[in-house]
Amino acid sequence: MLLSVTGRWSETVVVEAAYTTPMREILGLTPSEIAQFQGANLGGYGGSWVSMKTLMSLTLSESVARDANATLGAGIVILLPRDVCPVSEVARVAHYMRDEGAGQCGPCVNGLAEIADLLGGIVNVAAQRRKPAQVRNLLELCNLVKGRGACRHPDGVARFVRSAISVFDSHFDAHFHSSPCAQAGSYGVLPLPAPNHRRMVSTSRGAK
Repeated sequence: MLLSVTGRWSETVVVEAAYTTPMREILGLTPSEIAQFQGANLGGYGGSWVSMKTLMSLTLSESVARDANATLGAGIVILLPRDVCPVSEVARVAHYMRDEGAGQCGPCVNGLAEIADLLGGIVNVAAQRRKPAQVRNLLELCNLVKGRGACRHPDGVARFVRSAISVFDSHFDAHFHSSPCAQAGSYGVLPLPAPNHRRMVSTSRGAK
């Protein structure tokens, strides 16, 4: 299987590995290097977050990944460094995924917009104005959009956000008790298309 690995080396690297190969072997991380990361995204932005402990216990197998409530998906592995705010990064991707919907059904138009807005509020609003119920509302919204869209796009976003809340629960909790998060400004670690990508796509579609 081909894996697109981001965060392990200085640039994204495509790695070819045989099925059932241990992730520990594929990534070649020493114990001290493992400690430099706080979690990993498997399967891309429609996939799931897992802890580093879970990642290091996996082999390259979809069934093994599913047993860990994850998926290999598109063969994407993204390691998240410890010096960035995972809540900020998840919010940033959620806003991007909201705008990538086709706008054909309620779960995309309304559900993903509300999920992105709630995440943005957790990141940017002063602690005294945040409410712990926001996380509960996020989980409820993720459950509401699951399986209700015209395609699987909302399901993937819900999986991405829900797993982030589970893996980074202490970070979400910290956002309600400190203002602001010391790392909340460290945006841009998770890769996204260039800002003009959507304008180019829109222009191309218009030309047709």
